[in-house]
Amino acid sequence: MPFQLSQLLELTRILLSQIHWILVILGVFVGYQASRLMISYVAPIGFYDEPSLDRTNSTDRVPRTGGLAFMSSLFVCHQFGVINLPFFNTLIWGLLGFMGILGLADDFSRRQPIAFITARFKSRYTLIVASIAGLGLLWPLQEPLDGLLTNVLSSSTNFQFAPQLYSSTAMNFAFFGYPIPSLYPIIFLGIALLCWGMPNLFNLIDGLDGLAMGYFGMVLFVVMRMPNGDLVPGPAFWGLWAIVFYFNLKKIHFLGDAGSLSMGLFLALTSVLYVSSLHIEHFLFLFAYPILDTLHVVLLRLKQNRPIGQGDNCHLHHFIYRQTKKKLGWTLPILWILAFLPMLQLWGSPIYQNISLVGIVVLIVVLCLSFTIQLNERTIPVIKS
Repeated sequence: MPFQLSQLLELTRILLSQIHWILVILGVFVGYQASRLMISYVAPIGFYDEPSLDRTNSTDRVPRTGGLAFMSSLFVCHQFGVINLPFFNTLIWGLLGFMGILGLADDFSRRQPIAFITARFKSRYTLIVASIAGLGLLWPLQEPLDGLLTNVLSSSTNFQFAPQLYSSTAMNFAFFGYPIPSLYPIIFLGIALLCWGMPNLFNLIDGLDGLAMGYFGMVLFVVMRMPNGDLVPGPAFWGLWAIVFYFNLKKIHFLGDAGSLSMGLFLALTSVLYVSSLHIEHFLFLFAYPILDTLHVVLLRLKQNRPIGQGDNCHLHHFIYRQTKKKLGWTLPILWILAFLPMLQLWGSPIYQNISLVGIVVLIVVLCLSFTIQLNERTIPVIKS
Protein backbone atom coordinates (compact mmCIF):
# COMPACT_ATOMS: atom_id res chain seq x y z
CA MET A 1 0.00 0.00 0.00
CA PRO A 2 2.76 2.56 0.79
CA PHE A 3 4.40 1.64 -2.49
CA GLN A 4 1.18 2.27 -4.44
CA LEU A 5 0.63 5.55 -2.63
CA SER A 6 4.14 6.74 -3.47
CA GLN A 7 3.56 5.81 -7.10
CA LEU A 8 0.30 7.76 -7.10
CA LEU A 9 2.00 10.79 -5.58
CA GLU A 10 4.82 10.60 -8.14
CA LEU A 11 2.32 10.32 -11.01
CA THR A 12 0.41 13.32 -9.62
CA ARG A 13 3.62 15.31 -9.40
CA ILE A 14 4.49 14.48 -13.00
CA LEU A 15 1.03 15.42 -14.22
CA LEU A 16 1.12 18.72 -12.36
CA SER A 17 4.53 19.50 -13.80
CA GLN A 18 3.14 18.90 -17.29
CA ILE A 19 -0.18 20.70 -16.83
CA HIS A 20 1.14 23.90 -18.41
CA TRP A 21 2.04 22.08 -21.60
CA ILE A 22 -1.31 20.27 -21.59
CA LEU A 23 -3.08 23.63 -21.40
CA VAL A 24 -0.90 25.04 -24.18
CA ILE A 25 -1.83 22.08 -26.38
CA LEU A 26 -5.49 22.55 -25.45
CA GLY A 27 -5.30 26.22 -26.49
CA VAL A 28 -3.64 25.25 -29.79
CA PHE A 29 -6.32 22.62 -30.41
CA VAL A 30 -9.20 25.03 -29.73
CA GLY A 31 -7.65 27.73 -31.93
CA TYR A 32 -7.00 25.25 -34.73
CA GLN A 33 -10.54 23.89 -34.70
CA ALA A 34 -12.09 27.37 -34.51
CA SER A 35 -9.92 28.53 -37.41
CA ARG A 36 -10.82 25.47 -39.47
CA LEU A 37 -14.55 26.00 -38.87
CA MET A 38 -14.36 29.72 -39.68
CA ILE A 39 -12.40 29.11 -42.90
CA SER A 40 -14.72 26.30 -43.99
CA TYR A 41 -18.13 27.74 -43.10
CA VAL A 42 -17.87 31.51 -42.43
CA ALA A 43 -15.41 32.70 -45.08
CA PRO A 44 -17.45 31.31 -48.05
CA ILE A 45 -20.38 33.54 -47.05
CA GLY A 46 -18.33 36.50 -48.24
CA PHE A 47 -15.55 37.13 -45.75
CA TYR A 48 -12.52 37.05 -48.04
CA ASP A 49 -9.69 39.50 -48.62
CA GLU A 50 -9.70 40.02 -52.37
CA PRO A 51 -6.40 40.21 -54.32
CA SER A 52 -5.27 43.78 -54.84
CA LEU A 53 -2.04 45.49 -55.88
CA ASP A 54 -2.22 47.90 -52.95
CA ARG A 55 -2.02 45.13 -50.34
CA THR A 56 0.73 42.81 -49.23
CA ASN A 57 -1.59 40.02 -50.28
CA SER A 58 -1.78 40.51 -54.08
CA THR A 59 -2.42 37.03 -55.43
CA ASP A 60 -4.77 34.98 -53.25
CA ARG A 61 -8.27 35.21 -51.82
CA VAL A 62 -7.55 34.86 -48.12
CA PRO A 63 -10.31 34.43 -45.47
CA ARG A 64 -10.71 37.39 -43.12
CA THR A 65 -11.66 35.18 -40.19
CA GLY A 66 -8.52 35.01 -38.02
CA GLY A 67 -9.63 37.59 -35.47
CA LEU A 68 -13.12 36.12 -35.34
CA ALA A 69 -11.68 32.66 -34.63
CA PHE A 70 -9.41 34.05 -31.91
CA MET A 71 -12.00 36.17 -30.10
CA SER A 72 -14.75 33.53 -30.24
CA SER A 73 -12.32 30.89 -28.92
CA LEU A 74 -11.19 33.28 -26.19
CA PHE A 75 -14.79 33.84 -25.11
CA VAL A 76 -15.62 30.12 -25.03
CA CYS A 77 -12.41 29.22 -23.16
CA HIS A 78 -13.09 31.99 -20.64
CA GLN A 79 -16.66 30.82 -20.06
CA PHE A 80 -15.48 27.26 -19.38
CA GLY A 81 -12.63 28.38 -17.13
CA VAL A 82 -9.84 27.21 -19.43
CA ILE A 83 -8.54 30.79 -19.78
CA ASN A 84 -8.70 33.14 -16.81
CA LEU A 85 -9.39 36.81 -17.55
CA PRO A 86 -10.03 38.55 -14.22
CA PHE A 87 -12.48 41.46 -14.25
CA PHE A 88 -13.97 40.53 -17.65
CA ASN A 89 -17.73 40.59 -17.15
CA THR A 90 -20.86 40.45 -19.30
CA LEU A 91 -20.65 44.13 -20.22
CA ILE A 92 -17.07 43.85 -21.48
CA TRP A 93 -17.80 40.74 -23.53
CA GLY A 94 -20.90 42.45 -24.95
CA LEU A 95 -18.84 45.46 -26.03
CA LEU A 96 -16.22 43.20 -27.61
CA GLY A 97 -18.97 41.30 -29.40
CA PHE A 98 -20.59 44.46 -30.75
CA MET A 99 -17.22 45.72 -31.95
CA GLY A 100 -16.69 42.39 -33.71
CA ILE A 101 -20.08 42.64 -35.42
CA LEU A 102 -19.21 46.15 -36.59
CA GLY A 103 -16.01 44.75 -38.08
CA LEU A 104 -17.87 41.87 -39.71
CA ALA A 105 -20.09 44.35 -41.54
CA ASP A 106 -16.96 45.96 -42.97
CA ASP A 107 -15.39 42.58 -43.81
CA PHE A 108 -18.41 41.32 -45.72
CA SER A 109 -18.23 41.18 -49.52
CA ARG A 110 -15.00 43.06 -50.19
CA ARG A 111 -15.74 43.30 -53.94
CA GLN A 112 -19.02 45.10 -53.27
CA PRO A 113 -18.75 46.50 -49.74
CA ILE A 114 -21.80 47.73 -47.86
CA ALA A 115 -22.16 51.37 -48.92
CA PHE A 116 -22.82 52.92 -45.52
CA ILE A 117 -19.95 51.13 -43.73
CA THR A 118 -17.45 53.95 -44.10
CA ALA A 119 -14.57 55.16 -41.93
CA ARG A 120 -16.88 57.82 -40.48
CA PHE A 121 -19.54 55.18 -39.71
CA LYS A 122 -17.03 52.98 -37.88
CA SER A 123 -15.58 55.97 -36.05
CA ARG A 124 -19.04 57.01 -34.84
CA TYR A 125 -20.06 53.59 -33.56
CA THR A 126 -16.70 52.79 -31.99
CA LEU A 127 -17.09 56.07 -30.08
CA ILE A 128 -20.48 54.89 -28.78
CA VAL A 129 -18.93 51.61 -27.66
CA ALA A 130 -16.05 53.49 -26.03
CA SER A 131 -18.45 55.74 -24.12
CA ILE A 132 -20.38 52.73 -22.81
CA ALA A 133 -17.07 51.15 -21.80
CA GLY A 134 -16.14 54.28 -19.84
CA LEU A 135 -19.48 54.29 -18.05
CA GLY A 136 -19.30 50.57 -17.36
CA LEU A 137 -15.79 50.57 -15.95
CA LEU A 138 -16.59 53.48 -13.64
CA TRP A 139 -19.91 52.05 -12.48
CA PRO A 140 -21.31 51.42 -9.92
CA LEU A 141 -20.09 54.39 -7.95
CA GLN A 142 -19.75 54.20 -4.22
CA GLU A 143 -23.18 55.81 -3.71
CA PRO A 144 -25.33 54.99 -6.77
CA LEU A 145 -28.12 57.49 -6.08
CA ASP A 146 -26.30 60.71 -5.32
CA GLY A 147 -22.77 59.57 -6.06
CA LEU A 148 -22.69 60.92 -9.62
CA LEU A 149 -22.99 64.56 -8.61
CA THR A 150 -20.51 63.98 -5.79
CA ASN A 151 -17.97 62.42 -8.11
CA VAL A 152 -18.33 65.15 -10.71
CA LEU A 153 -17.58 67.84 -8.15
CA SER A 154 -15.16 66.04 -5.85
CA SER A 155 -11.57 64.99 -6.36
CA SER A 156 -11.66 62.35 -3.61
CA THR A 157 -13.68 59.77 -5.51
CA ASN A 158 -13.91 56.14 -4.42
CA PHE A 159 -14.24 54.53 -7.84
CA GLN A 160 -15.23 50.88 -7.85
CA PHE A 161 -12.58 50.01 -10.37
CA ALA A 162 -11.25 46.56 -11.18
CA PRO A 163 -7.55 47.24 -11.82
CA GLN A 164 -5.02 46.90 -9.05
CA LEU A 165 -7.94 45.80 -6.84
CA TYR A 166 -8.93 49.44 -6.22
CA SER A 167 -12.43 48.52 -5.11
CA SER A 168 -12.60 50.21 -1.73
CA THR A 169 -9.93 52.90 -1.58
CA ALA A 170 -9.78 56.27 -3.31
CA MET A 171 -7.80 56.13 -6.55
CA ASN A 172 -4.97 58.61 -7.00
CA PHE A 173 -3.89 59.52 -10.51
CA ALA A 174 -0.54 60.85 -11.65
CA PHE A 175 1.09 61.62 -15.01
CA PHE A 176 4.93 61.50 -14.91
CA GLY A 177 4.63 62.03 -11.15
CA TYR A 178 2.31 65.05 -11.39
CA PRO A 179 -1.01 64.48 -9.60
CA ILE A 180 -4.17 64.54 -11.72
CA PRO A 181 -7.55 65.39 -10.15
CA SER A 182 -9.69 62.25 -9.93
CA LEU A 183 -12.79 63.99 -11.25
CA TYR A 184 -15.31 61.66 -12.83
CA PRO A 185 -15.52 63.53 -16.19
CA ILE A 186 -11.72 63.50 -16.60
CA ILE A 187 -11.40 59.77 -15.88
CA PHE A 188 -14.40 58.95 -18.07
CA LEU A 189 -13.02 61.01 -20.94
CA GLY A 190 -9.63 59.31 -20.68
CA ILE A 191 -11.10 55.81 -20.73
CA ALA A 192 -13.51 56.61 -23.56
CA LEU A 193 -10.72 58.18 -25.64
CA LEU A 194 -8.50 55.12 -25.14
CA CYS A 195 -11.31 52.66 -25.94
CA TRP A 196 -12.20 54.65 -29.05
CA GLY A 197 -8.66 55.19 -30.26
CA MET A 198 -7.08 51.77 -29.78
CA PRO A 199 -9.49 49.76 -31.99
CA ASN A 200 -8.91 52.22 -34.82
CA LEU A 201 -5.14 52.45 -34.25
CA PHE A 202 -4.82 48.67 -34.04
CA ASN A 203 -6.82 48.39 -37.27
CA LEU A 204 -4.37 50.76 -38.97
CA ILE A 205 -1.28 48.70 -38.13
CA ASP A 206 -2.95 45.50 -39.37
CA GLY A 207 -1.44 45.82 -42.83
CA LEU A 208 1.26 43.19 -42.81
CA ASP A 209 0.93 39.45 -42.19
CA GLY A 210 1.58 38.71 -38.51
CA LEU A 211 2.36 42.30 -37.47
CA ALA A 212 -0.80 43.16 -35.54
CA MET A 213 -1.17 39.71 -33.97
CA GLY A 214 2.46 39.82 -32.83
CA TYR A 215 1.96 43.31 -31.38
CA PHE A 216 -1.19 42.10 -29.61
CA GLY A 217 0.76 39.33 -27.90
CA MET A 218 3.56 41.69 -26.87
CA VAL A 219 1.18 44.15 -25.20
CA LEU A 220 -0.48 41.42 -23.15
CA PHE A 221 2.89 39.86 -22.31
CA VAL A 222 4.03 43.19 -20.87
CA VAL A 223 0.90 44.45 -19.16
CA MET A 224 -0.96 41.37 -17.85
CA ARG A 225 1.51 40.45 -15.11
CA MET A 226 1.09 39.83 -11.42
CA PRO A 227 3.63 41.35 -8.98
CA ASN A 228 5.47 38.00 -8.84
CA GLY A 229 5.93 38.02 -12.61
CA ASP A 230 3.31 35.38 -13.47
CA LEU A 231 1.30 36.02 -16.62
CA VAL A 232 -2.43 36.37 -15.96
CA PRO A 233 -3.98 34.74 -19.06
CA GLY A 234 -2.19 31.42 -18.52
CA PRO A 235 -0.76 28.81 -20.89
CA ALA A 236 -4.01 28.00 -22.72
CA PHE A 237 -4.26 31.62 -23.82
CA TRP A 238 -0.77 31.57 -25.29
CA GLY A 239 -1.45 28.31 -27.09
CA LEU A 240 -4.56 29.87 -28.65
CA TRP A 241 -2.67 33.03 -29.55
CA ALA A 242 0.25 31.09 -31.04
CA ILE A 243 -1.84 29.02 -33.48
CA VAL A 244 -3.87 32.00 -34.72
CA PHE A 245 -0.66 34.04 -35.01
CA TYR A 246 0.92 31.23 -37.07
CA PHE A 247 -2.09 31.03 -39.41
CA ASN A 248 -2.07 34.82 -39.80
CA LEU A 249 1.66 34.84 -40.53
CA LYS A 250 1.25 32.12 -43.15
CA LYS A 251 -1.70 33.87 -44.85
CA ILE A 252 -4.08 31.03 -43.99
CA HIS A 253 -6.45 33.70 -42.73
CA PHE A 254 -6.21 37.41 -41.95
CA LEU A 255 -7.51 39.07 -38.79
CA GLY A 256 -10.06 41.15 -40.66
CA ASP A 257 -11.80 44.21 -39.24
CA ALA A 258 -13.87 41.99 -36.94
CA GLY A 259 -10.62 40.89 -35.36
CA SER A 260 -8.66 44.13 -35.40
CA LEU A 261 -11.48 46.25 -33.96
CA SER A 262 -12.46 43.82 -31.19
CA MET A 263 -8.84 42.97 -30.37
CA GLY A 264 -7.96 46.67 -30.27
CA LEU A 265 -10.77 47.23 -27.77
CA PHE A 266 -9.52 44.19 -25.83
CA LEU A 267 -6.09 45.84 -25.53
CA ALA A 268 -7.64 49.13 -24.40
CA LEU A 269 -9.81 47.50 -21.74
CA THR A 270 -7.00 45.27 -20.53
CA SER A 271 -4.61 48.20 -20.19
CA VAL A 272 -7.20 50.17 -18.20
CA LEU A 273 -7.62 47.17 -15.92
CA TYR A 274 -3.93 46.56 -15.30
CA VAL A 275 -1.96 49.81 -15.69
CA SER A 276 -1.50 51.58 -12.37
CA SER A 277 -3.39 54.86 -11.96
CA LEU A 278 -0.20 56.39 -10.56
CA HIS A 279 1.52 55.93 -13.91
CA ILE A 280 -0.89 57.20 -16.56
CA GLU A 281 2.11 57.89 -18.80
CA HIS A 282 2.52 54.13 -19.19
CA PHE A 283 -0.30 54.18 -21.74
CA LEU A 284 1.89 56.32 -24.00
CA PHE A 285 4.78 53.88 -23.77
CA LEU A 286 2.57 50.83 -24.15
CA PHE A 287 0.90 52.13 -27.31
CA ALA A 288 3.76 54.29 -28.58
CA TYR A 289 4.08 52.43 -31.87
CA PRO A 290 0.48 52.76 -33.17
CA ILE A 291 0.10 56.29 -31.76
CA LEU A 292 3.29 57.68 -33.30
CA ASP A 293 2.82 55.77 -36.56
CA THR A 294 -0.67 57.22 -36.98
CA LEU A 295 0.59 60.73 -36.18
CA HIS A 296 3.38 60.25 -38.74
CA VAL A 297 0.89 59.18 -41.44
CA VAL A 298 -1.55 62.00 -40.66
CA LEU A 299 1.22 64.63 -40.93
CA LEU A 300 2.42 63.05 -44.15
CA ARG A 301 -1.05 63.20 -45.71
CA LEU A 302 -1.50 66.80 -44.61
CA LYS A 303 1.83 67.80 -46.14
CA GLN A 304 0.84 66.04 -49.38
CA ASN A 305 -2.59 67.77 -49.37
CA ARG A 306 -4.49 64.49 -49.15
CA PRO A 307 -7.49 63.60 -46.95
CA ILE A 308 -6.48 62.41 -43.48
CA GLY A 309 -8.80 59.40 -43.63
CA GLN A 310 -7.59 58.22 -47.02
CA GLY A 311 -5.95 54.80 -46.88
CA ASP A 312 -2.52 54.46 -48.49
CA ASN A 313 0.78 52.58 -48.27
CA CYS A 314 2.64 55.20 -46.21
CA HIS A 315 2.53 53.55 -42.78
CA LEU A 316 5.77 52.61 -41.09
CA HIS A 317 5.24 48.93 -41.88
CA HIS A 318 4.90 49.78 -45.59
CA PHE A 319 8.06 51.88 -45.44
CA ILE A 320 10.16 49.22 -43.67
CA TYR A 321 8.74 46.54 -45.97
CA ARG A 322 9.96 48.48 -49.00
CA GLN A 323 13.36 49.19 -47.47
CA THR A 324 13.94 45.48 -46.79
CA LYS A 325 13.05 44.64 -50.43
CA LYS A 326 9.75 43.12 -49.25
CA LYS A 327 11.42 40.56 -47.02
CA LEU A 328 8.93 39.76 -44.29
CA GLY A 329 11.58 37.91 -42.28
CA TRP A 330 13.45 41.19 -41.79
CA THR A 331 10.50 43.57 -41.67
CA LEU A 332 8.54 41.96 -38.84
CA PRO A 333 11.42 41.67 -36.32
CA ILE A 334 12.37 45.31 -36.93
CA LEU A 335 8.80 46.48 -36.34
CA TRP A 336 8.29 44.26 -33.29
CA ILE A 337 11.51 45.54 -31.69
CA LEU A 338 10.49 49.15 -32.35
CA ALA A 339 7.09 48.46 -30.77
CA PHE A 340 8.34 46.38 -27.84
CA LEU A 341 11.22 48.43 -26.46
CA PRO A 342 9.10 51.44 -25.33
CA MET A 343 6.77 49.04 -23.48
CA LEU A 344 9.56 48.07 -21.06
CA GLN A 345 8.78 51.28 -19.16
CA LEU A 346 5.99 49.31 -17.45
CA TRP A 347 8.34 46.79 -15.82
CA GLY A 348 9.71 49.27 -13.31
CA SER A 349 13.37 48.23 -13.13
CA PRO A 350 15.77 51.14 -13.89
CA ILE A 351 17.51 49.15 -16.62
CA TYR A 352 14.18 48.46 -18.34
CA GLN A 353 13.17 52.11 -18.07
CA ASN A 354 16.45 53.21 -19.64
CA ILE A 355 16.01 50.71 -22.47
CA SER A 356 12.45 51.99 -22.90
CA LEU A 357 13.63 55.59 -23.29
CA VAL A 358 16.24 54.50 -25.84
CA GLY A 359 13.56 52.51 -27.64
CA ILE A 360 11.14 55.40 -27.95
CA VAL A 361 13.93 57.69 -29.21
CA VAL A 362 14.85 55.10 -31.85
CA LEU A 363 11.19 54.75 -32.84
CA ILE A 364 10.85 58.52 -33.26
CA VAL A 365 14.07 58.71 -35.30
CA VAL A 366 12.89 55.92 -37.61
CA LEU A 367 9.51 57.60 -38.05
CA CYS A 368 11.17 60.93 -38.85
CA LEU A 369 13.34 59.16 -41.41
CA SER A 370 10.26 57.52 -42.92
CA PHE A 371 8.44 60.87 -42.99
CA THR A 372 11.35 62.69 -44.68
CA ILE A 373 11.98 60.03 -47.32
CA GLN A 374 8.32 59.54 -48.21
CA LEU A 375 7.67 63.28 -48.31
CA ASN A 376 10.51 63.77 -50.79
CA GLU A 377 9.63 60.80 -52.99
CA ARG A 378 8.36 61.80 -56.39
CA THR A 379 6.08 58.80 -56.74
CA ILE A 380 2.45 59.23 -55.69
CA PRO A 381 1.47 56.96 -52.72
CA VAL A 382 -0.70 54.00 -53.63
CA ILE A 383 -4.24 54.61 -52.44
CA LYS A 384 -5.63 51.52 -50.73
CA SER A 385 -8.91 50.06 -51.88
